[in-house]
Amino acid sequence: MNWFSEDKSDSHRRDGGVEIRQGWDYSREWQVSGLPDSVSDLFTGPVQLRGQCQMSPGMLQTLSDRSQKGLLLPLLKVGQQHTLAPDVEASVPLYKSLENHLKLESAGISLAFFQTLLASVEHACPENATRKIDGCVLKGWLSVGGLFSSDNLYDWGRIEQWMKSHDSVGYLLMSTSDLYNAPAMLHTRYSPYGRVLTKADESARIKAVKPYVGVLRLDWVSNDFVSKKQFKSRGFCRLGWEEAGKRLSTAQKQDVQEALMPEFRQFMDKALQNLPISR
Repeated sequence: MNWFSEDKSDSHRRDGGVEIRQGWDYSREWQVSGLPDSVSDLFTGPVQLRGQCQMSPGMLQTLSDRSQKGLLLPLLKVGQQHTLAPDVEASVPLYKSLENHLKLESAGISLAFFQTLLASVEHACPENATRKIDGCVLKGWLSVGGLFSSDNLYDWGRIEQWMKSHDSVGYLLMSTSDLYNAPAMLHTRYSPYGRVLTKADESARIKAVKPYVGVLRLDWVSNDFVSKKQFKSRGFCRLGWEEAGKRLSTAQKQDVQEALMPEFRQFMDKALQNLPISR
């Protein structure tokens, strides 16, 4: 893959001319046509889009601190057996676009944190895990003495250790923080063709991942997530799209999400030019 290839979108835009700024609240509406053949039949005409970004005062302050870097987690994509896996093809151009406006950790460090995150899911000893962890094998024995009583999705201790060794990480950028707080993470793979974290039937996987398919959103999460034991959004950019009254399948929503990603990147590129932070 050419990490520096230029994105070429054949879509045609018609601006609605709506831009709203309140505090830091940026929004815009427009229509797009000429979408790829994979989704063009799903719409009878131009698709109405609405982009919005908001940022809390605290996150604006963090973004102004040049000693603090953002860490972009790879975007996740629904793949085989309705499992989630990193989408490198979508993540690379997003990283390049954001890097024009934000100080980011390297792609290598971002990937290392993502792998730590998934490993911490496994070390939290979920049911039906596909890999045997020594501590999890002993879970029943340790629970007798009250030494193991966590019902957390993650082993936060592992994440905390990683963060202590990377103190320049001031915030995370993740494709919807709700996903990373949800049991859908149990159905994640380290890579598109790698091992999934847990065993589950197809219906359970569909139910778990369905709410996050077709969602174009990026959340800014402050680095207090370890103490809070939750990934909480302190800012976001999102792109809403009109389904034209149709009930789309999970696969169709995934196709629309991929088709509209260039529009989302270009919206964020314009929005972040207006961020009221020190450069």
